[in-house]
Amino acid sequence: MKLTVVCIGRLKSGPERELAERYRERAEAVGRSKGLSHVEIVELAESRARRDADRRAEEGRMILECSGTGILVAFDERGRTLTSEALAKRLETWRDGGAAAVNFRDRRRRRAR
Repeated sequence: MKLTVVCIGRLKSGPERELAERYRERAEAVGRSKGLSHVEIVELAESRARRDADRRAEEGRMILECSGTGILVAFDERGRTLTSEALAKRLETWRDGGAAAVNFRDRRRRRAR
């Protein structure tokens, strides 16, 4: 099973990018023994649409396009909090159920331009 973290916008150079890469490498190394084939970080360009609703719609389409048929998990501060163990169990269930991919998307609200 492949794991993908989908980001709208680019990670900044320096500590932020280095930390993301370090966690990606760690997840991939540990994941091999758990049935994960690959861990990837995908950075999508931000929409240039003027209206907030149009930006969200355009970015949503881009996320769905890169997610393919995989499971899409949106992180949202208004959502239910999962422990690490609960997330691991859910990933295990998806893996054992035959999911080919799981895509994570951070759903933080951005300020209107």
